[in-house]
Amino acid sequence: MARVLAQVVVSGANGWIGKRLTSALDVDGVSWVGLTRQALLSPQSTKWVQVRSDFDEIEAVFPEGARSVVHLAARVHQMNEGPKDALKRYRSTNLDATVRLARAAKASGVSRFIFISTVKALGEVEPGRPWRESDTPCPTDPYGISKLEAEQALLAMKSPMFNPTIVRLPLVYGAGVSANFKSLSDAVARGVPLPLGCATAKRSLIGMENLIDAVLACLRHAGAPGETFHVADEETPSVKELVHAIGVALGRPARLLPVPTAMLRIAGKITGREASVMRLTTPLRLDTGHIATVLGWRPKVSLARGLAQALKP
Repeated sequence: MARVLAQVVVSGANGWIGKRLTSALDVDGVSWVGLTRQALLSPQSTKWVQVRSDFDEIEAVFPEGARSVVHLAARVHQMNEGPKDALKRYRSTNLDATVRLARAAKASGVSRFIFISTVKALGEVEPGRPWRESDTPCPTDPYGISKLEAEQALLAMKSPMFNPTIVRLPLVYGAGVSANFKSLSDAVARGVPLPLGCATAKRSLIGMENLIDAVLACLRHAGAPGETFHVADEETPSVKELVHAIGVALGRPARLLPVPTAMLRIAGKITGREASVMRLTTPLRLDTGHIATVLGWRPKVSLARGLAQALKP
């Protein structure tokens, strides 16, 4: 597979995934420019370009000579956010800003535009088997809807010289992970009994190292433009198996209570946490056969090794 060394523009480069990606680009000797809304420490910085919220007027500051874009910046799940105008807010960042950035990239002659999307663009429940790229999406929440709309907008912009790549992710874990994964690992570390002993639904995950490797493959490989890829770890653990694996990585046995799934769902309804319980008790897997066939990409890091890296002190 030929290696393409070209300047890469990274949106969200100062975020959790962006920092890992730019470090990997540095290791590979690939020049990159990060887009940030933060005030620049130095006006002469060649690594960063300051942009306005939601990439307003991005065409005026889009880096010259760029060949590729990796679009990571997004509005992700806001755990305590109310429903009022939620879809409007998600669309502003995940749809409108994506279109502005893509138009600026296309006008500047960028040949590769890699859009980092999500399994949520497909839906919350799989169709009786792992989701394939050819399946009809049916997202149900504002985040997933806005990301699917961004995918569709990018596909509508396709041309012989601009052929975006869409990469859909499941839950990402790695060093510095936050949100639900951190809460779960913290609970295991503290020895908190968890009512997940009957949570046997399989869920796809991807470790940070595997994710970065997949993005680099999309940057390098001639077969990536115009494709939609699902990426995930090789293993697809149930929530119960994941909790056990977290315990092994922490060197602390997980304490699991065998609470039936039906009781968990009833408790979720009573406590207003129905959506969270559904994520723990419903299978959601991604079929990664397409990227293996087209790019020859397969995850290199096992779940056990990925968790050990993510949870090491």
